[in-house]
Amino acid sequence: MTGSIKDQILGKDDLHTKEIEVPEWEMTIHIKQLSKAQVDSFQRLAMKNTVRVTDNDGSKVEQTVDYSGLDAWVCVRGIVDEDGNRVFMNKDESALKDKNPNAVGAIAVAILEHTGLYSNPDDEDDLQDKTLKK
Repeated sequence: MTGSIKDQILGKDDLHTKEIEVPEWEMTIHIKQLSKAQVDSFQRLAMKNTVRVTDNDGSKVEQTVDYSGLDAWVCVRGIVDEDGNRVFMNKDESALKDKNPNAVGAIAVAILEHTGLYSNPDDEDDLQDKTLKK
């Protein structure tokens, strides 16, 4: 290996792509992991939609208020062509909001899962009971 460690790390193409089926659009598309900068932006946007509330027992909990539009935001940044290049520009986000919500939502979840930001609790083997025990 040649070059500094920094150059080696920064020179890595470490954002992986994969194909997914989109039945609503009768096609296969490519998605790519979000970059660290995109993850930071997503988390800032998500935090804007989270509030602290008081639970019935008096404890403070965070509660999601509204994530509308974040699925389109994720899709714009995570749908890519075969070479890993984005196919949508940021300005296309509103156009995606006019598409099938099941397709856009499923693609966003797939991108977030591929990035490591989301896992379906129903897929977790180690979950005990999915209800809160008192």
